[in-house]
Amino acid sequence: MGSTLRVKLVGDDPELEKLDRVMRGAGVACTRAKDTDEACESQNEEAADLFVLGSSEFSQSHINLIQKLSPVPEVFLAAAKKVPNLAKVMSPALLYVDWSAEEILYQLEHGVSLFRRKRRLSALRDHRNRSWNLESNPAINLVTNVMRRCTAAEQYPDILSALLTLRTVVDFHDCALITLGDAGEVLEAWRHGKESREKIDPVEIAESLPRLAFAGLEDGKVSVFNSGDSAAPALDRFTLNPWSFAIAMRFSVPQAPRHSRSAKSAVLVLYRRELVPFLERDQWLMELTYGPLALALEKVAMLRAIGQASKEWRSTFDGISEPLTVIDRNYTIVKANKAFARLVDHDIKKLKGRRCYALLANRRQPCVSCPVGLSFQPQVGTRIQLQGKTKRDLLVWSYGIRTGLDSYHFQFYRNVSKETALASTLIQSEKMAALGKLVGAVAHEINNPLAGILATSQLLLEEAKGATGVDASILEDVEEIRSAAWRSKKIIDDLLGFTSEAKEQEEANLLSAVHSALAFAKSAMREISVKVHSEKAVPKAFVSVNSLQQVLFNLITNAAQAMNGKGALEINIAKDADSYRIDVRDNGPGIPPEKLSHVFDPFYTSKQEGMGTGLGLSIVRSLIHKMGARIEVSSTVGKGTEFRIFLPRQVEVAE
Repeated sequence: MGSTLRVKLVGDDPELEKLDRVMRGAGVACTRAKDTDEACESQNEEAADLFVLGSSEFSQSHINLIQKLSPVPEVFLAAAKKVPNLAKVMSPALLYVDWSAEEILYQLEHGVSLFRRKRRLSALRDHRNRSWNLESNPAINLVTNVMRRCTAAEQYPDILSALLTLRTVVDFHDCALITLGDAGEVLEAWRHGKESREKIDPVEIAESLPRLAFAGLEDGKVSVFNSGDSAAPALDRFTLNPWSFAIAMRFSVPQAPRHSRSAKSAVLVLYRRELVPFLERDQWLMELTYGPLALALEKVAMLRAIGQASKEWRSTFDGISEPLTVIDRNYTIVKANKAFARLVDHDIKKLKGRRCYALLANRRQPCVSCPVGLSFQPQVGTRIQLQGKTKRDLLVWSYGIRTGLDSYHFQFYRNVSKETALASTLIQSEKMAALGKLVGAVAHEINNPLAGILATSQLLLEEAKGATGVDASILEDVEEIRSAAWRSKKIIDDLLGFTSEAKEQEEANLLSAVHSALAFAKSAMREISVKVHSEKAVPKAFVSVNSLQQVLFNLITNAAQAMNGKGALEINIAKDADSYRIDVRDNGPGIPPEKLSHVFDPFYTSKQEGMGTGLGLSIVRSLIHKMGARIEVSSTVGKGTEFRIFLPRQVEVAE
């Protein structure tokens, strides 16, 4: 009796103390409440089958308050030797505290047995009345309601939520939905308790759960279980409350998607806590829900398969490194990958619904030569030049797609701006090479008459020195002719050295190389103050003279362009421990830190559009490395930039 009897003592009366000691000594579950209100309020948390009221709680209003509980507990009045007159006329039985412990426990057990018998009879009477009034809840309405809610199901918990409609005709407390694999193993499960309203909770699946617990259920047939069956331990895992009876039905997917990981079948379980079995009508009504449940399970499996396929397609689409889009006949973007979002510098979530030509070229009309609309057959890559903030050359391939009455285009883009710039630079290099050969040929042709002019002027000056009566103005003119011819020959010799192919490395005078580079950059240095510093011992390094002149020429012209033709340029030639260093320093605007690390990258330029190709410093670094030297750069915004060239040391010659 101690394990099933639950008693609640109500009041602070002395006669309840003996009853408390007797019941606790017999192992009866006994709780205390200071008054009837507290006892009724705590009934949900601490349910009791029997209330024992002290003399202070002898009141018909208290009895009426207890009878409003569901289910109504049995009530006893604790009486001492002197019983109040009111207690003698009240309906509850009296429990005398001066009885022996055996008599008190017998009376309590008898009262609880009577209480449970009344509950069972009341439940049977209720089920009988509900079975007679089936017309008030027709089966067609049940199937319609379940079908309507199952149609809206998108996840497994939605199916269990739809089955809560059964409560209108089937009396159950808890329910569970269990999805099964091909071998009958439990994949996922959800449960619902009557007290949790419409909340559906997931169930943690243990690996030790026996597979045969649900594998033997026949599809579409309702099976009945009780708490004493061998399958009870498996059913216990899907409810948090003790149960007496349960009915379960297995339903399967009519046609499962291929290669889908979704469940092919599921089991619906209804639990009842009371000692009243399910009626045959309950089983029949549950069987009526088989069709809607199977269709709902198939829908969820299809949605899961579609979601998985969509996720895989999205991952593949975004994983392609080249820009891709799907556009409709109105050039509206339907899908785009991350590479396209990077190309147009927009958030990928905001691309859908935008016009492709507005994003790519900032146009109000489709791009010229756009392949869309020409044909639904794959087109050869079409070159489109975009004019905007940044000029870009794109190759576009378009593939037509038809889906019913709608048509779409799968657009594949390739940004060939760098390739175009490289091709243009190579063409320019070929032109410069041809021009260099032409300049060399012309220089040789000019050198011949210059040599004659220079020799003749020198002979005239020698003869004039030994003659008398020669006009001084004529001597000045001849000297001017000789000086001009010498300067012209020097310029042509420097031009031949600059345009000729790079020779093998040799000892070179660094100061002479600097002056030669300054001479070629003279047109860009008209308003720039130039200072050249060198040690007394003119350094000589083991380098290629032509390559060094080209490096210095590029650095000097870059500095002049950075200073917009006005400023100060300082070139310093110094000796380090194991090398010679040439520093080229300007007082221009400087280079920001985030751009400084990219100045030697090919095609990278900080100049305005059309002012540079981004290859100058890349070529400089390449020439420096070929000479076995190295180059460094430092810059301060607002103060200027300094390039440092470290050349291999060879010998020193004092002048």
